[in-house]
Amino acid sequence: MEEETSFVEFSPLNTLSPHTSYEKEMENPDSRSISEIESEQQASTEEVVSLAKNSEFDREIFTEFAVLLDKFTPVLVAIKDNEKLMERPPVKKGVESIEKELTRANKLIEGACSRSPIKQIEVVTQELGRSLGLVLFASIDASTEVKQDIAALHRELMNVKFDISFTPSPSPSLGSSPCVIHGQSGFVSEQGSFINEIEEEKISLSIDDVVLQLKYGNDEEFRLALLVIDKEWIHEEDIIPILFNRLGSSKPHNRLTIIQILRILALDNDENKEKMTDGVCLSGLVKSLARDADEGREAIGLLSELSDISAVRRRIGRIQGCIVMLVTMLNGDDPTASHDAAKLLIALSSNTQNVLHMAEAGYVKPLVRCLKEGSDMSKILMATAVSRMELTDQCRASLGEDGAVEPLVKMFKSGKLEAKLSALNALQNLSYLTENIKRLISSGIVSPLLQLLFSVTSVLMTLREPASAILARIAQSENILVKQDVAQQMLSLLNLSSPAIQFNLLQALNSIASHSSASKVRRKMKENCAVQLLLPFLTESNIKIRSAALNLLYTLSKDSPEEFMEQLGESYLINIVNIISSSASEGEKAAAIGIVSNLPVSNKKSTEVLKKLHFLPILISLMSSGASTSTKTWLEESIAGVLIRFTIPSDKKLQLLSAELGVIPILLKLLASESSVAKCRAAISLTQLSQNSVALRKSRKSRWTCMPPSSDTFCQVHDGYCVVKSTFCLVKAGAVPPLIQILEGEEREADEAVLNALATLLQDEIWESGSLYMAKTSAVQAIIRVLESGTVKAQEKALWILERIFSIEEHRSQHGESAQAVLIDLAQNGHPRLKSTVAKVLARLQLLQEQSTKTLTKTLTFSLYLKMLRRNIRLRREYLYRKSLEGKERLLYEKKRKIKEALAEGKPIPTELRNEEAALRQEIDLDDENTAIPRSHIDDEYAKATERDPKILLTTSRDPSAPLTQFVKVISEIIESCRAHDYTDVILVHEHRGVPDGLVICHLPFGPTAYFELLNVVTRHDIKDKKAIGTMPEAHPHLILNNFKSKLGERTGNILKHLFPVLKPDTKRIITFANQSDYISFRHHIYEKHGGPKSVELKEIGPRFEMRLYQIKLGTVDQTEAQNEWVLRPYMNTTKKRKFIGD
Repeated sequence: MEEETSFVEFSPLNTLSPHTSYEKEMENPDSRSISEIESEQQASTEEVVSLAKNSEFDREIFTEFAVLLDKFTPVLVAIKDNEKLMERPPVKKGVESIEKELTRANKLIEGACSRSPIKQIEVVTQELGRSLGLVLFASIDASTEVKQDIAALHRELMNVKFDISFTPSPSPSLGSSPCVIHGQSGFVSEQGSFINEIEEEKISLSIDDVVLQLKYGNDEEFRLALLVIDKEWIHEEDIIPILFNRLGSSKPHNRLTIIQILRILALDNDENKEKMTDGVCLSGLVKSLARDADEGREAIGLLSELSDISAVRRRIGRIQGCIVMLVTMLNGDDPTASHDAAKLLIALSSNTQNVLHMAEAGYVKPLVRCLKEGSDMSKILMATAVSRMELTDQCRASLGEDGAVEPLVKMFKSGKLEAKLSALNALQNLSYLTENIKRLISSGIVSPLLQLLFSVTSVLMTLREPASAILARIAQSENILVKQDVAQQMLSLLNLSSPAIQFNLLQALNSIASHSSASKVRRKMKENCAVQLLLPFLTESNIKIRSAALNLLYTLSKDSPEEFMEQLGESYLINIVNIISSSASEGEKAAAIGIVSNLPVSNKKSTEVLKKLHFLPILISLMSSGASTSTKTWLEESIAGVLIRFTIPSDKKLQLLSAELGVIPILLKLLASESSVAKCRAAISLTQLSQNSVALRKSRKSRWTCMPPSSDTFCQVHDGYCVVKSTFCLVKAGAVPPLIQILEGEEREADEAVLNALATLLQDEIWESGSLYMAKTSAVQAIIRVLESGTVKAQEKALWILERIFSIEEHRSQHGESAQAVLIDLAQNGHPRLKSTVAKVLARLQLLQEQSTKTLTKTLTFSLYLKMLRRNIRLRREYLYRKSLEGKERLLYEKKRKIKEALAEGKPIPTELRNEEAALRQEIDLDDENTAIPRSHIDDEYAKATERDPKILLTTSRDPSAPLTQFVKVISEIIESCRAHDYTDVILVHEHRGVPDGLVICHLPFGPTAYFELLNVVTRHDIKDKKAIGTMPEAHPHLILNNFKSKLGERTGNILKHLFPVLKPDTKRIITFANQSDYISFRHHIYEKHGGPKSVELKEIGPRFEMRLYQIKLGTVDQTEAQNEWVLRPYMNTTKKRKFIGD
């Protein structure tokens, strides 16, 4: 029972809305007077009461809540009438807090639903009680009657609890009318007898008793004592020290209450503030900063209010950890605490030592302000502190953004020696951040730094080292290139400086020369004898200086390698090799090997020197060690570059030496490197080796019959016996799979070199076997991928390879379709230099006439032609997909047919269909006349026949007496041309000794193709009455198809009728196909009406012939592999009585 009783629960901050903050109060003070606030609040109370009474949900709870809110009105009126009371800031805060909670209650009631919001009502009620408690404690000067009313309402708010499980008896509230409870829900107040005891105890407590309870009382006694404190007692009994003493030993909730009371007292008058300036009191408040968020917020607020006193500021700064906690709260998420922390930090920044502590904690604005506005001594102190701090990048960024660079540069330029030194050291610490480097360059510090380095004044010698270090940092930015002759000035200082300065200058020069836009700077450096100036450093004992010199030489060796080789000489080349073999620094080795890799490959003298120094075994041992370091990538790139020199195809002896020493396994290892440059260079070396494989292979015919070569050494590509170390065969070395893997990757830098290596397997002597091997290793798909996203040079090489591979029919049929779309897109949108090669590859795929590639690539017709090819490819794929579904649709149709038969005959569902019965019956219900019968791809062949008139090409062989193979080739070209020009049918007429004896009707684009034998052909010219027949009419004819009754007959009639357009009613032209005994007679007539409908004259105008069907294929005439739909077999001729087309 005692746990639930809470009489004093002050929490001024908790009474504020979550969106309320002191920062907003200070920046946007409430312009309303306390009287206006009270009036608005009274209206808000009435509105909430009305809503609560009219709520549709939890009516009993909201009704009793409204009864309690009604009691606010006399309290608010009493406060409004007391002008002195209304002027107190704590009272105004409490009233504003009440207003926030009333708004919250309003929203809660409006948003109430069927779910009972008992918990939310309890929270709002207690928050109203806390807000009223703040007003109660701040109303020390109010009359006893007002205080009693406020205290009574406050206790009733704090001591109520919603409960719908039982209905307690009403208990009177102190100083107010009793709370009446109705129904099964309402307020459950603490028992009236207990409250009466508390009231009696309050009356009986003396000042001594209150003080004793404040000092030594338990939790409840302490709360009660706080409630009955009087204003006079605070001054007479010195209550403030007692509260501070209880702050360290109290529970968290009591600590929060104590700090809130202390804040109210501090706002009351300055005398109370003076009593809180003791160091012990302040230490207790600082400890609260690191505790609960609410307690920390209150504590920082109280410290901020006390910071007006100089003694407080002085003592707070000395408390260990205080400034760190303040900076943490400044950067926290709580806007109120952050605002108060900022205010307190500003107050503490008047002390220099505090400023340094703030900077160490990450709050640098006061330090920057001291650099800008402080005294000379203060500036030196701040700069020295910056130079010695362990700054994070975030702190460096803050210093740069807040403007620390400019005053430091100004100190360096115009300050005395001590100021210059401290400023340089500070700037050196800040220069580790890229953004600060840009600020340094824009501040104009480069020229003063160089002037300092040229200075010979002994006083300034101590400044040269930090100045050179700053220059080394500044040189990392390309903005330094704006400064003219910076590199030349640094070069002239190299031999006039100490080792530390030399190291910094070498680093700066390397950074400047390494910029992508520094080609002119590198050229000027060479003209000023930079190489000759740097070479002596190769014998330097100081490893750091020697390594920096090697890095700079490596950068300079990238341009004009021939000139660099002349300046290097044999002696220094020996020094470089000695460094590689003896140095323990991986970075130094990488730079030295990089210099060697940049030397011209054509320089045989340097190659001989490297051979004598056994340079190649040194490289192989380095790669074999496999040490993983930060310079591994650079080392691999440099070694791969050197190996190109030892694998040049013009020196087979050198290649053999390299292979014997184990270069090829190293190259394969480099193919798996993370560096694209290393992969590319390794592929170049493999290309150079593979170029001689054909010449070095051993013939299949062995001269030594007693010792035949091992079958394991036989190479299918080179058609001979290959050994890796003697013939450099890529196949036997296992180099092809990793090369293909590079093409399949996402990086495209090494594509050209890899394709050149693969192209060596397609040399003229071995291209057929090489094509077969590459097709087996899935290289074709990888090469096609290069066509999609590779460089122009890589695409050009890929097309050359594909042209050779697609020269073989097997490879065309296997991979041609996957390459078509890419090739057509490349022909339309690719680089102009690729168009002729693309046309050749398309010709290999029989998508383009080979003899027309040269002319088509130069005209717009080629582009249009390729668009048509793309369309036909798409249509073909759709047609094949629909055809592939026929089997599934036929199987589904049979299942549904069995279900229908079982249902119609009342038989049980077949066992194998019982699991599918529900789904099948649902599909049966959804079927209509179009879906009940399965469609065939045959139905799609003439699906669009009625949309436009037929467009027919009628032709014969180009040369009837030519060989049949030539005729087939011509047919292939004709069909493809017809597809491109949107023809619907092609009719081929075959003759024998001048007499037509065969007719082929091919429907485009996908078939079918019908083959007919022609008999008894009579042309128009053979008809006797030539004058009577006149000219050939062009009107759309009537079609008569007679006796096409069988399924084959319907198919044949369908093929024939779609050769003709849709007829027009007024036409007088008639085409007849009459079937008799599977011989189809063709006749062509016109008719005229001379004497009315009964007098019709029919006139034959030719030609006439008989046709006999002997084959139907599903594809087009050029597709020799197309499936046969129907064929007239020899044994069918013996069945005279059997008819296939009609009766």
